[in-house]
Amino acid sequence: MKQGVMAGAALGLVIITAIFGFQYLTAGPAESAATTYTVPAFGETYTNKSHNFSLRLPQGFTAREIPIEDSRSQVIVLDDTAGNGIQIMITPFEEDLAEFTEKRIRATAPTILMSEPRAIKMGKQYRGFAFKSNSEAFDGASSEVWFVFNKKLYQISTYDRLDLLLMKIFGTWRFF
Repeated sequence: MKQGVMAGAALGLVIITAIFGFQYLTAGPAESAATTYTVPAFGETYTNKSHNFSLRLPQGFTAREIPIEDSRSQVIVLDDTAGNGIQIMITPFEEDLAEFTEKRIRATAPTILMSEPRAIKMGKQYRGFAFKSNSEAFDGASSEVWFVFNKKLYQISTYDRLDLLLMKIFGTWRFF
């Protein structure tokens, strides 16, 4: 029974992501995958008191918090005026997993196309998962990091061309 509830919740997350998850980030300029993006220096710290974390923003970036109908969920968009941006979607998750794996993502979102999967570290206790995908919201090529912390699923997505930016921002992430 619990697996059925989790499968239903997981499907709900996928549907929420499909409907709400990527509509908040405006499309950036069309660029080829060969275009090199230069990561700006980091400036101010963004703090999210609702979900108890902070991260450093690249210079020229702002953070927008967008609530979803479910008051426990939220979308955060980090972007600049050139259309470069990262979207963070936070939704409740019934399990508190120490490791979020490719197998778990495939169970949660069986239709997602993944390439270049790799495990990543979140401090000393937690593990996340990074991969490339074909999200239409990010011009058909996205870079993503998913992890679970404190019974919340964090789905962090950006354009594939901004993969280095994603990893550098992710390296400044701190829970408090």
